[in-house]
Amino acid sequence: GVEQILGRKFDAVIPADAPDALARLQRACEDYGEWTRLGLFGGAAGGIEMTVGSALHAAKVPLRGLALSSLQAAMMVFAGGGLSQPGRVVWVPFISGGLKALSPAGNRVRPMIAIIMQGLLFGASVQVLGWNLVALGLGGALVGAWAALQGFALQYLMMGQEMVRAYDAVVLWLAEKWQVTAPGLPWLVGAWALLHAAVAGGASLTAWRLRRPPAALQKIIDQETARVTPATPAAKLGWSRRLREFGRWQFWLPLLVVAGILLASGRSWEA
Repeated sequence: GVEQILGRKFDAVIPADAPDALARLQRACEDYGEWTRLGLFGGAAGGIEMTVGSALHAAKVPLRGLALSSLQAAMMVFAGGGLSQPGRVVWVPFISGGLKALSPAGNRVRPMIAIIMQGLLFGASVQVLGWNLVALGLGGALVGAWAALQGFALQYLMMGQEMVRAYDAVVLWLAEKWQVTAPGLPWLVGAWALLHAAVAGGASLTAWRLRRPPAALQKIIDQETARVTPATPAAKLGWSRRLREFGRWQFWLPLLVVAGILLASGRSWEA
């Protein structure tokens, strides 16, 4: 048959005399348009992460995580408008996170984790609550909160309660030497997460009201889509380069700082 001549199986076969043939054909056409839209926005978001994101990280711009997570939330809102299944928007960060692995400079592992986790949180929100004001505001807030909490979460997984003890030791030292009081770690982390959640949630709701990207952002999307698409198949990373990410000083510096504080406060080398 035709499949043997082409050397591949068809993704879908619709018998012409089937009662639902027209409906199935219409759904297939709609799905094609939706997946194309998701791919374009995912490629553009990945391109922005590889260029603008890498530049912000390299320049150590303050609150760069907040800016990038807010942009990520807005991109998902723009991409998801009009989808038959709102949960499909989760593929935008999956695509952009995969493209981030091809970034020629800057950290890759932590941004990839952040992008994918933000997508899962946003996708779960709209899948459960639907495509509405509440779901989009909550999804954006979760995106921002994760951007604020990921660093603390990863360090806590590595060090556990030792991280909290190190912070408490610094607070006690400040209070003794400089008479400066600092909030408890949960309050500090909570306030930081609320700030990110409010800004990213606001970005989501703003994107929802705009319905489509502003002209300046649409121009960037078009440029990044054209820039990333041809280069994607050729760029490959070996396992040695992937593992090399864990050797970057930015990954280990927080651990070394906490260890130094613990040793200075009298904790043993074994601890």
